[in-house]
Amino acid sequence: MQEQKVFRTVSRYWGRTSGIGIGFGLIVVLMFLLTSAPFQDYFTRRPFALTCLISPAVLTAGYAVFLLWRSRVVIDTDSISITVGLHSYHITWSDIIFVQLLNSKGETNLFIGTQDKSVLASLRFFDEQAIWQLVQKKAPPEALKDTAYECLPEFKAFAEKRKELLTAGTPLKVSFPSLATRIVGVVGILFSAFIAYVILRDEQLLKSLLLPFGIALISAALLIPGWIEVGAAGVTRKDIWGYFYISWEEVERVETNLHQGRFVFVGTNKILAITGVSAWYGQDKYLLLELLGAQIEHQGIELVQTWRATFRATKNCRIERK
Repeated sequence: MQEQKVFRTVSRYWGRTSGIGIGFGLIVVLMFLLTSAPFQDYFTRRPFALTCLISPAVLTAGYAVFLLWRSRVVIDTDSISITVGLHSYHITWSDIIFVQLLNSKGETNLFIGTQDKSVLASLRFFDEQAIWQLVQKKAPPEALKDTAYECLPEFKAFAEKRKELLTAGTPLKVSFPSLATRIVGVVGILFSAFIAYVILRDEQLLKSLLLPFGIALISAALLIPGWIEVGAAGVTRKDIWGYFYISWEEVERVETNLHQGRFVFVGTNKILAITGVSAWYGQDKYLLLELLGAQIEHQGIELVQTWRATFRATKNCRIERK
């Protein structure tokens, strides 16, 4: 009989996840209602409108719990199957070339590389140590070596591509915002328009008109177009505010926030901030990310992960139009 071990998500995350989802939604609703006392009366007299306001938080929490329920790791004699949220992977032990448990900023991931594909699966909702101990027993011994990743086909291709990008010296350019960011911005503007419509229909709510204006302003900021260019000489950003540039020689360190949502190039009395890959749009966006990493490594620049990168602003990098 084949030995099989099933790991389900740790139960403490179920209440935490649903609680965070519902709690965050209710906080938003309460802040919305308390902005002006007349809102309380308006939504009290309209239960359907109040339900529409609260239901997204409840649905989000329910969806999060469903994803937790669906997630599992199944390990048997021949293979490992991982289901995290909507993503599922099935890999036989004999196909594994490299496997490693990665820990970064409180996030635990299992990386598995084979001849055909690589998988990076989050284990944050599981008993990661129990899973890793069993993986170490089942995986080929040579796949557990620190240098085994050098045998992965995609690593060889990646190394060749980085070398090619550095040698060519051709700058790469991407646009922003991405399609997903644009959708968020448009939805925010439509939502603020709805709230403004509700306010304008009731004179008692007019003093709360600042709320939809603020939402619309933030949403509109997400729709500001521009482009980013990375080359052998440096990094350029162009948006409605103008052109900004910093050379690699001026960069002392590069700061990035969690999940590389933003890159900040810091020099002496100079800072250039750009959005991360999730906000980029264009066929070369992943090539540009590789070129960016290759240049940082080639120039010997320190890469630091810090929450400050989320809030740092560009300064003293403005240039004339190129």
